[in-house]
Amino acid sequence: MQAIEADDDELMARYVSGDAAAFDALYGRYKDRTWRYFLRQLGEERARDAQQDAWLKIVDRRAQYRPQGRFAAYLFSVARSVLVDAQRKTMTLVEQTLDTDELPAAGAGEPRRAARLERLAAAISAALGRLPIDQRDAFVMQQEAGLSYADIATATGASVETVKSRLRYARGKLADALAQEMHDVEF
Repeated sequence: MQAIEADDDELMARYVSGDAAAFDALYGRYKDRTWRYFLRQLGEERARDAQQDAWLKIVDRRAQYRPQGRFAAYLFSVARSVLVDAQRKTMTLVEQTLDTDELPAAGAGEPRRAARLERLAAAISAALGRLPIDQRDAFVMQQEAGLSYADIATATGASVETVKSRLRYARGKLADALAQEMHDVEF
């Protein structure tokens, strides 16, 4: 398949006009970001369903799409809506998972280091799971999706200043929660 060189809004406009390859290009650009967004907040099984629901909404609503900013902000506003719906269905948060494949691989003679990295990954996941939903949402959108303050604000319906505040509090709470764990983990 040949890569399509176009910005996201142009690709979405082409998709609305019937160009399926344009959708494939958008999906290729954002599938991993939306997957990590859902995975961090729902766990693997529920993330699969949410990922599918979000992209189906993009497909179903393509005729209503209006380029009023960045496609990423639009996509993550849809993803956030799907996330909120998924969380409302159960009204409980599933323990967070962290893809340990992203951690550096431990060498053959480093089982202690590998165990420490796994413990650190679990601590990060647990600390992230304890954040208030608005703070966790903003943090994951920034870290996993690479969204700007403005895009997070658009996706969440909050002001840029509110997003900055949520991120500041999230970072502070994560740092506090991980301080002891980091002290115990030697690299």
